[in-house]
Amino acid sequence: MTGLVLHQEKIQAERGNVALIKQQKNQQDVEQVKNAIKDFNIDSETIIEDWKKIQELKPTTDEGKKTLADFLASTADKVTNHYSEKALKLDIKDSDSQFQDKQTLETAITSLQRIIDIIKNINSASDQVALEEKTKPIQELISKFQKQVETLTKKEEQKSNQTETTSSVQGVENYISEDSNYTPTYTESYGSTNNSQTPATDQYSTDSASSGGDNGANTGGQTGVSSGSQSESNSHSD
Repeated sequence: MTGLVLHQEKIQAERGNVALIKQQKNQQDVEQVKNAIKDFNIDSETIIEDWKKIQELKPTTDEGKKTLADFLASTADKVTNHYSEKALKLDIKDSDSQFQDKQTLETAITSLQRIIDIIKNINSASDQVALEEKTKPIQELISKFQKQVETLTKKEEQKSNQTETTSSVQGVENYISEDSNYTPTYTESYGSTNNSQTPATDQYSTDSASSGGDNGANTGGQTGVSSGSQSESNSHSD
């Protein structure tokens, strides 16, 4: 009887030891998970990297696995809701002056794309259809801003082309204006005068003078001939 009791006590002690060991392992796993998640910050710039490190934890006990699974599920919902609200706050109304600022829109697009990236990474284990539904409003915002950026870019290009055209026209007009207002210098005028032909009036005077001299000589000659003829005629008469 005494031996049986001792045997039962031994079994109970062994079972107790096993339970104690299991409890200790559970506690260790839970502590390991808690230590890994205690500093997790949903607003951290390294949230995706931090999340992946937590996902890589490998608890071996049921308590440790449950603790990790509960954290991942609840935190994923918190992160999704937090960033979805953050994305909606980045919306810009069409009537807002910032909607005409391309740089502001491009910055908003970058922020929204970052938010989608975070939500997708946090919910990587979730159903993809459900994930697309969660990110749909954010994606619509991105599309809205991208369309406006394209519109503003086209306006800038049109304005730039108009400016270039105006500058070209002004350049041609200035060139024509400068050419029409050109005044020859003294040297250019003097050189042109020396190289030009003798004016018609001066040529006429010279020709007239030459002609007058020739006519005088011819007249003199004719007078001499006439006088000679007259003398010869008188001589025959005598």
